[in-house]
Amino acid sequence: MRSVVVAHAFVAGAEPSDSERSIAVGGVDRVAGTVFAGLDYAALGHLHGPQSPECAEGSVVRYSGSPLRYSFSEQDHAKCVLLVDLPAAGPVVVTPLPITQPRPMATLRGTLDDLLADPAHAMHEDAWLRVTLTDRVRPDSLMDRLKSRFPHVLQVFHEPDGRIERGVRGTTAVSERDPRELGSDFISYVTKTEASTGEIGCFVAGYEAAVKAQALAEAQEVA
Repeated sequence: MRSVVVAHAFVAGAEPSDSERSIAVGGVDRVAGTVFAGLDYAALGHLHGPQSPECAEGSVVRYSGSPLRYSFSEQDHAKCVLLVDLPAAGPVVVTPLPITQPRPMATLRGTLDDLLADPAHAMHEDAWLRVTLTDRVRPDSLMDRLKSRFPHVLQVFHEPDGRIERGVRGTTAVSERDPRELGSDFISYVTKTEASTGEIGCFVAGYEAAVKAQALAEAQEVA
């Protein structure tokens, strides 16, 4: 007698993606492939990537995966359905049948100008895209400009090259801090990179002009 089991489970050793929800029963979030020992074939659901987790000898355990890609963690999945041939005797034969996707998926990284001009990205113009921009300053109208070439952009992140991670500052009052330090911190916070000498100079010039204007206004009020 041949035996087949259909189960919704997370088998240890299998690779998850970002698309699945966590499942746990009684505090256990996965099971060993050996629970299917003695079965000819176990058709598993839950994980979106087609795969064959480790199982007991003599059993075949397979995830067919989801028919569509549901997140960029699945962009390299070869989606398929599985045709299973289970004869009266002998080994189980599993044949993957590819599923054509509505459109490809890809992840691109670079400056906005490079992404818009590089001919190597022509192959991605019809794809669903996740884009990470590395421009020092976040470009204006970046989504409209990206969609002028890549109309199916879904996610955009801004991670400037050379970005710095700044620790938590102390509780010194802003009014007691040096304007150069304030300007440098502000520019670094916005651009995620160290402020240049010219940028700090512009900030200080504006600060000094504001101080003079305030002093003049106060003097006129007194007069």
